[in-house]
Amino acid sequence: MEILVLGCSSVFLRRVLPALNSCAEITKIHVASKSKSHSLLDKKICGKLGIWFDDYSIAINSLCSDLVYISLPNHLHFIWAKKSLEAGLHVVIEKPATLKLSDAECLVDLSYKRNLCFAESTVWPFHPNIEIVKNNLIPFQDKPIVVDATFTVPAFKTNNFRNFPEFGGGAFNDLSAYAVSIGRVLFDEKPRSVSGELLSFDELTGIDTGFSVKMEFGKGKILQGVFGFGFDYKNTLEISGSSFLFELNRVFSPPPDIEINIKTKIDECCTDQFFKGDPYAKFFDSILATYKTKERLEWSELLLQDADLTYRLKSVIMP
Repeated sequence: MEILVLGCSSVFLRRVLPALNSCAEITKIHVASKSKSHSLLDKKICGKLGIWFDDYSIAINSLCSDLVYISLPNHLHFIWAKKSLEAGLHVVIEKPATLKLSDAECLVDLSYKRNLCFAESTVWPFHPNIEIVKNNLIPFQDKPIVVDATFTVPAFKTNNFRNFPEFGGGAFNDLSAYAVSIGRVLFDEKPRSVSGELLSFDELTGIDTGFSVKMEFGKGKILQGVFGFGFDYKNTLEISGSSFLFELNRVFSPPPDIEINIKTKIDECCTDQFFKGDPYAKFFDSILATYKTKERLEWSELLLQDADLTYRLKSVIMP
């Protein structure tokens, strides 16, 4: 199959492009970008580079592919996702899918009407470590569980779009996708209560730079976490109960070529397991396996579920 990419973010170049390039099913990667050179991408894609566009509208109406990956600054997500769906293209979009709940609802409704896949690339659950932890949690789902999550990173360069509110910048827009997806992934349920706090705000740039979250689920399950940038790097998930403890590092952005450790303690028995994998590659394998089947609409359901929880959380943190 052939895929069209709108934009060339740093995340796309570092993580998404190698995953797409590794998919044997993908034969051509067409690119629409106004900022990256053809020669640079051709070297990275190793011969899979197809048509080069410098106009997004021409690209999505070119009929060169039936699936588009949107890798644009946040404020451009809605308009180009809408145009892509209207053109009959399946859409995979970087997080956050949209900046407003109403926009997410509009796009999901459009995907249903057009019978198209509309998925947000929240890929951290596709690392093998998460599947192992989920399986280990099965016996404890009826008991109290506490999840502590932290994802903080150093400040971005001054010209990074995340530093500009008009581009949909800020820590909440950038990192809330992780916060709202944890409960869905680990517990497969929606929270009964949601609370949080704005921890820091940059008066110079006008963006939020840190927030905390607390969610309560059924049967005594609690999620609490801190997310932000302009902090020391920390990327951890700790899941504990009365007789068990799971500790994971680099959980939200695991490098594909490095083994990531799971520290496990169950009934005083401690083990260390090491696994590596590319969550982007597994995510795209899942997309390619379902986007032409009836299961494609399930991606829209997941996206809307996360968007709804994002709105609930944002209304508390930044009313």
